[in-house]
Amino acid sequence: MRLVLIFALRISIAVLTRTFFQPDEFFQCLEPAHRLAFGYGHLTWEWLSAKPIRTIAYPAPWALLYKSLQWARLDETSALIIIPKIFAGFLAAFTDIAIYEIACRQLGKKYGNVALFLSLSSFFHSLALTRSLATSMETILTTVALSFWPFSDVPFTSLVKRRVGIALSIAAFSCILRPTSAIIWSFLFIDLFIFRKAGSWLIASAIPIGCVALAIGSGFDRFGFSSQYSPSILNFLGINSSSVASFYGRMPWHYYLVQALPILCNTALPFALHGAISALRGNNMAMKRMAMLVIWTTFIYSLIGHKEWRFLHPILPLLHILGAKALVDASQNLPNNWIHPSLPIRRGHAIFLLSTIPLSIYVILFHGRAQIEVMEHIRGIPSSELRSVGFLMPCHSTPWQSHLHRPELDLGSLWALGCEPPLPPISDFKWYQDQTDVFFESPIDYLITRFPRNVNASFPPSLRPSSLPGKPLRNADWSHEWPSHLVFFGALLDNPGVRDLFIRLGYRGVWSSTAWWEEDLRRRKGVRVWQYTPSLEWTRDRSGDN
Repeated sequence: MRLVLIFALRISIAVLTRTFFQPDEFFQCLEPAHRLAFGYGHLTWEWLSAKPIRTIAYPAPWALLYKSLQWARLDETSALIIIPKIFAGFLAAFTDIAIYEIACRQLGKKYGNVALFLSLSSFFHSLALTRSLATSMETILTTVALSFWPFSDVPFTSLVKRRVGIALSIAAFSCILRPTSAIIWSFLFIDLFIFRKAGSWLIASAIPIGCVALAIGSGFDRFGFSSQYSPSILNFLGINSSSVASFYGRMPWHYYLVQALPILCNTALPFALHGAISALRGNNMAMKRMAMLVIWTTFIYSLIGHKEWRFLHPILPLLHILGAKALVDASQNLPNNWIHPSLPIRRGHAIFLLSTIPLSIYVILFHGRAQIEVMEHIRGIPSSELRSVGFLMPCHSTPWQSHLHRPELDLGSLWALGCEPPLPPISDFKWYQDQTDVFFESPIDYLITRFPRNVNASFPPSLRPSSLPGKPLRNADWSHEWPSHLVFFGALLDNPGVRDLFIRLGYRGVWSSTAWWEEDLRRRKGVRVWQYTPSLEWTRDRSGDN
């Protein structure tokens, strides 16, 4: 029954999720997978640069799903969207199963039930775990691997050694997908190697596992999208240790302490902190190692300039276990106040923990919904009307061919503004602006200088709509043809001259979305689709724009 509940909940969340969270969900997994399976789709600089930093090992399973749908002649149906979601939800469920196993093994069944309760009700899991993000897969693999790890001071029997071998094998695959996963496993390796005197057999196990993992990773890299072979693991580490990483923003050292951990843990934060402090002071070595692993991972990530909430997602299951310990211990002498005998926590605590459910519903169903809905709308437009589409948005604001699946729009008939980072040989990092920056600095100037004066009703493709990776900005030759359909956020019309230009050229609003709260000023006022229809009269009720 427990397994049915876990899989049902995670798959339901995955299928119901209709919102946009991070571009990587699409452009580092689904879009490359679509390109592998069908031969068309957008690839970002991470795949096309001279030294690509991504491996096709991660999108490969999704590519097989897409290929299966093609063989079954279901790729033209909604299965193209739903089946990958079901797959992601199925994989995410193993995080919940693994956290229950770890807590039960180290603390007991009642702690396992509470840890599972925290995991299933987690706001951040609802937001990110069932999405096709590399950090979500890292979280799944790390938690499953940790379920085999000997946190307690147990004798190193043959059974324990086999479990460590399984954990290291899963960890090695996690490091292939995201090399920064080594931050977690370096701590555990050092602990086992130095402090627990397991050096000889650990090295004997780790070396062949590492060699096999590197060989597999290199094999995937040779079949990557770049024209020349280059190990993605080394490229990933090189790029992320360079000034290129700062292009995506530098955050202060305390970012993870004051922002990421509170967002990840949410209402479970006070219990996770109490559990961590108690573990560090107590005698339970398993819990103490978990707390120290959380501290180590947070500390190392804090040293890196570019930071994101989701980078700490793999340690959230450990925080749930620490929180479960604090919750159960605080309720030990209050059995009459438990919400259920199998879930020994106070009713007040349970209500407080579950108070994030409305927020979870919001991020699953509403926040960023327009960016998904617009792709559904465009996909439904007949080919006779949909001749080309241009996205005048901050780069990667919507999914791409993984949701459209329109081969006739390939090769310049489907384009968007780019945001390639300053890769070598570019050296002027301080003054570098990507295409999105240039556009939003003065949209009307961009539209006048980079587009023809009038619309060519044959809608030829735009052959140079964005930059190639590593191309200096001063030589940028971006040029666009006016498309049959323009897609943009409503805030773009607030820029002087933009609305008048579109109307003069013959564009009219044909679709608009509900505007939800958005922190980025450029992404406000919902999504708009304007179509080139010069013969139609301008009508406010049809466009939805004021």
